[in-house]
Amino acid sequence: MGLDQRAAAERIRYQLRLIESIAQQAESGHFDLAAPGSELATDDALLGGHQTSHLVGHCLSVSQDALSTAKLILLDPITDGLRIPVVGQFPVLRTSIESASLAIWLLAPDEQRERLCRSLRARMDEIHHEDHLVTVLTEAEEGDTKAKTAEKQKHRRENTKRSRAQKKRLRDHATDSGIGLEDINRGLPGFGPIVRASSELVGISGNHTQGMWAFISGLTHPSVKRSIAASDIERLADGEVFAAKFTANLASVVMALDAAIAAHLTALRLLARRGGRPELAWSPGAEFPLPPGVALSPHKGGTLSD
Repeated sequence: MGLDQRAAAERIRYQLRLIESIAQQAESGHFDLAAPGSELATDDALLGGHQTSHLVGHCLSVSQDALSTAKLILLDPITDGLRIPVVGQFPVLRTSIESASLAIWLLAPDEQRERLCRSLRARMDEIHHEDHLVTVLTEAEEGDTKAKTAEKQKHRRENTKRSRAQKKRLRDHATDSGIGLEDINRGLPGFGPIVRASSELVGISGNHTQGMWAFISGLTHPSVKRSIAASDIERLADGEVFAAKFTANLASVVMALDAAIAAHLTALRLLARRGGRPELAWSPGAEFPLPPGVALSPHKGGTLSD
């Protein structure tokens, strides 16, 4: 990106104001995301209690919450200055990117059948994950009493019954919509491919979008190499083993914020179109000036670029 520390800090302050503005718009109250007669309303009508608008709305709520959390992390409420952790902001920005990208993935296809298929796959994926969670929680452990073993087995049976009923409802919707069961049984393709698939609408190359997601994902775990890549390193003492001080690299924070904000704004723009709710699409007006060297492309769903 080529930003020095001063320019990067100015960019971050702008991004945080942008997040605040997006959050204020969301608080104005948008509960019915699908206007009557819209593509999204038509999709919802075919999915019973598994409406796509509910799923997309949840994705955007999670993305917005994560963006607002990043602002809480990065902005000191007392001094109104920046406070930049080495890794603390990256897990929540990953959450925002994944949530907004899933919303984009669900809404992107122009063909209704493919939108329905993706929505059902996402619901099936949740059931698979819940099944796995119950399996983990009810594994037999050394020292389990007979009563504890019986309780775990009962919990598994109840979950199996519940998940079978949920899967049947999803498969019935698929059959009614002419969607093959093999198409929905596999669940989601994974967030790497989902993030890459969103790249065309976000307006950034697939390599960059998935690469940035992978870069941020590596910072959610204690990876030495990834932390080095995301930090400015000051060598404090020489020798065979040397001491060094790690501080946050502001340009890395800028890129992660750009990726999350661009994905969120793209999802809002796409939701506005599919749902027939143009008021949901956010764009900065004249009262929201951009910092020097920054452009916001309306053709790419709100992509920030130098």
